[in-house]
Amino acid sequence: MPGGQLFMHFENLVGTRGARIVLIDDPAHRLRAVVTSFWLTQLNQVEVYVYEGELAPEQAPSAPPATVTDAPPSLDAEALAQLRRNGAVTVIDVGASLDYERGHLPGALYMLPASLGPLASHAVAGRTLVFTSPDGAAAARVARDAHQRWLGSGAVFTWLQGGTQDWKASGRPLSTAFVPGQLLTPFDDDWGSVMRVFGPRRDAAWADYLAWERALAERVLQDPSVRFRFFPA
Repeated sequence: MPGGQLFMHFENLVGTRGARIVLIDDPAHRLRAVVTSFWLTQLNQVEVYVYEGELAPEQAPSAPPATVTDAPPSLDAEALAQLRRNGAVTVIDVGASLDYERGHLPGALYMLPASLGPLASHAVAGRTLVFTSPDGAAAARVARDAHQRWLGSGAVFTWLQGGTQDWKASGRPLSTAFVPGQLLTPFDDDWGSVMRVFGPRRDAAWADYLAWERALAERVLQDPSVRFRFFPA
């Protein structure tokens, strides 16, 4: 991850407050790591370290498992398409809300999986709930958790293998349209960034943002409550 992007997208990349972050850089200078650690330290949200020496391949942390071993059986795109033609199926997208806005299975509901409560009215006998997410990983976890919570309900819980990406790769359409009734939860992961404003509203949103940014320095100078702290080398 480029150091500047790590700082700018900190809330997307660091999910645990107080976590230990180790920055690895070219051992000849470590300049990028030092600059990045300077800015991260001022956030005061994590422990920051710069790794000394070179990282040998055998020292690299192992990749997290790509599969959820205790998830219920999955469906591929063709099986899901057939199931949708037959009726009694509810598709629920559990990825990031930005990905849902960019493109989701037509008619899919949306839910942030922090709580499974909104599924209660859908987890009924005779109904099949199919979860999807961009690559299917989050969908597999939610399918597992929902299956365990409503065990014996008569509902069937499954997930789309390969997620929305595989659905699109199979030549099937995605939709960007949705109505409020499709949202089982609000877009609580949207913090109002202009980066996610699409269509005709985009130019006006960016003009407002730039006006705010250009006037920020002057407002900071006039605000006695704002104090930036610089750390000694």
